[in-house]
Amino acid sequence: MYSDPCIQGKYVTGSIDGENLIALVFPRSVSHYDIASFFRGRDAVSAGFLMIDKSTFEVSVFGASDSLGIPSDPERDLPLVQKALGLLGDVTKALQ
Repeated sequence: MYSDPCIQGKYVTGSIDGENLIALVFPRSVSHYDIASFFRGRDAVSAGFLMIDKSTFEVSVFGASDSLGIPSDPERDLPLVQKALGLLGDVTKALQ
């Protein structure tokens, strides 16, 4: 049986309070458009896809949302997605 070495998902960034950006992370089966509604009428800022390497917990973000018509911004989005996943800092030490 084949086991994918990566976990895949989607994300949308935006602001709930009008100031601070956050990332919402969700499964690939859900539309970016549906999740963007959580920003309560504020526009989503960026959206894309994510991959997490199962062995290193390294996260990568890329792509764009067709349903929202906006691209990802990997430089800005990566730390927001890592924070949303609880993966800021050295995860391997936390698992020991």
